[in-house]
Amino acid sequence: MTDDPDLRAGNLSIVCPACRQPQRLPEPHDAALELVCRRCDTTLRRAEPAGAGWSLILTLLALVFYIPANQYPILRLTYLGAYSENTLIDGVFALWDDGM
Repeated sequence: MTDDPDLRAGNLSIVCPACRQPQRLPEPHDAALELVCRRCDTTLRRAEPAGAGWSLILTLLALVFYIPANQYPILRLTYLGAYSENTLIDGVFALWDDGM
């Protein structure tokens, strides 16, 4: 654990990807300021926020994968000569019927 009261209070802003040392952003938060890890001297960078374009792309991609996931069976079972195929949506309905 750390002895820094700001980091213990949850004011953690960034973690070094190389050594996992918690870092606190200096005040004021200057986007042009180059941050360096105080333990291993690795240059730190802030994550850039994803735009609405990425959200739309990921939503459409999820929709593309959702359709085949509900059409093709994910479980094929042969037990004592009885054959059964179940899709993902069949599993969801079975869990719903069982109260889960």
